[in-house]
Amino acid sequence: MKTVTLLAALTLGAPTLAAAAPAPLPAQDGQVTDLVARGRELIAEGKGREARELLQQADGLDEGDPRTRVWLVRALIEMNHLNDALDMTDVMTEAGHSGADFDYLYGMAFVYKSRKYISQGVNLGMVRMHYTDSVDLLLKATATDAERYSDAFLPLAEAAWNSQRLEEARTAAETALKLSDGGAAESFILGEVAFSQFIAANGDEARKEEADAHWQAAFDAFQAAAKRDAGPKGDVPRRANAHKKSGDALVWRERREDAAAEYAQAMGANPGGMPYDQIMNSLGQESFLAALERGAEISGKTVQADDPSDATLLWWLGWARFANKDYDSSREAFEKSYAKWPSYTNCLWYIALCRFHKQDTEGAIESVLEFQRTDATGLVNSVNGNAAYNLSILDSFVGHCFNQGRLVDAGRLSAAQANASPQTTRYWNNVGLFYRDAGDALPRDREGEVADPVLQQKYYEKSLEGYERALGIEPENPALLNDAAVVLHYCLDREFDRAVEMYKRSTERARAELERTDLTQETRDLYEIALRDSQNNLRRLEALLERRAKAGGEPKSPEGEGPGGAQ
Repeated sequence: MKTVTLLAALTLGAPTLAAAAPAPLPAQDGQVTDLVARGRELIAEGKGREARELLQQADGLDEGDPRTRVWLVRALIEMNHLNDALDMTDVMTEAGHSGADFDYLYGMAFVYKSRKYISQGVNLGMVRMHYTDSVDLLLKATATDAERYSDAFLPLAEAAWNSQRLEEARTAAETALKLSDGGAAESFILGEVAFSQFIAANGDEARKEEADAHWQAAFDAFQAAAKRDAGPKGDVPRRANAHKKSGDALVWRERREDAAAEYAQAMGANPGGMPYDQIMNSLGQESFLAALERGAEISGKTVQADDPSDATLLWWLGWARFANKDYDSSREAFEKSYAKWPSYTNCLWYIALCRFHKQDTEGAIESVLEFQRTDATGLVNSVNGNAAYNLSILDSFVGHCFNQGRLVDAGRLSAAQANASPQTTRYWNNVGLFYRDAGDALPRDREGEVADPVLQQKYYEKSLEGYERALGIEPENPALLNDAAVVLHYCLDREFDRAVEMYKRSTERARAELERTDLTQETRDLYEIALRDSQNNLRRLEALLERRAKAGGEPKSPEGEGPGGAQ
């Protein structure tokens, strides 16, 4: 550990620290003082790398004086080189140095470490531990020399707020704001702290006046942060968040129209970074739509057509318009969102629904099939969002395709239904039926041969898969047994022994079922057909097998011979 630490320090151009307790420190010369001052200014501007270069010079001139080296370490913290910063601090403390400088360095490093953990999604317990540790350290440092450690008040406010030490956080935030002359970051953290104080006091009649004061302080601070960040050099995400927090505060006062205006500003500034579901729940549907419309108008002035940053805003705008039954405008928003961010594949489902509600059945089917080709799992998830309703819509699409002779599309749509509701026999049966018929219907040449046998084979395999999935649900269904055997027998010309057994089982089960008195007429008709067809098909297959045995080969089914009445 020590070796690595010292190597890190030497890499930064710093001399090795003495192991003995330090002697009294000499006064810093003017050049070092100037370098440190300029370095600290750069740190305050967030320019840690540039600051480090100057502070390395100062550290070299000052021969490792801890009073100078503290600012070199501070530059490393600003650069988020936190392990190096902590290692160098450890070296100094182990060499016998102590005092407020080291409270300051450890406290600042822990705050930056907490921020890093938050960005990485590290265990919340670690975040809280580092924030808690930093509060006491920074309180001690700033109490010792508020001017020397003036940049610690903002991190102290952040750490104390996250540790729910709200009184100390408020004092630190107000001090940081005063020192920064109304800085945006300082205003924002003051708003966060005051809002937490409002929530803690709100609802207690004895603290109503206190709660009102905290609410006003929070709202004013968020507004000030948004205003300060509104310039060309402002922090756009922070400005957006300040507007969003202003909206949150207004919701607490039940001023939803004003809140919607603040949320719109937030959406317009950072359209890809808003918690839209939370805003929707806060505002209600009508005000949410108004905020989205205004937010899209604002973002549209700065976001270019090929810039995907507003794709999320456009998705929510499409959703809110759809909920408001404004189907043309909803489709327009979803189309723009999908064009900007093709990963939002469920836009295609909403586009299909918009077209469906405008009686554009062809367009709706086209969107569903595109969704299936692009993201079959996403289509299933979208259908299951409101399964009964959406499956019934797909039923109408299947019927439309079937009536037009579009058997493959009918099969694809049936497969979407089957994957969304995998325990529904009817959907798998339809997959088997439509793909089998699609294979039968493929064009043939003058000699009667199928023009594309590979495609036909593909359709027949899909048909068999559909029937097998249906049999997995109802293994004793006589109609399914017959139809699956038909695909093996007439379409795929394979597994004849299996087909024989399925025909026999179909006949047996049909006879047994037809003995029942509680069958619907539709089911009775279906089973009577299965009984007739399974017997006829079995005779044909046995005749084929007999010819095969006599010929010593495996002849195909005779031309013109086909299944009788398969469902």
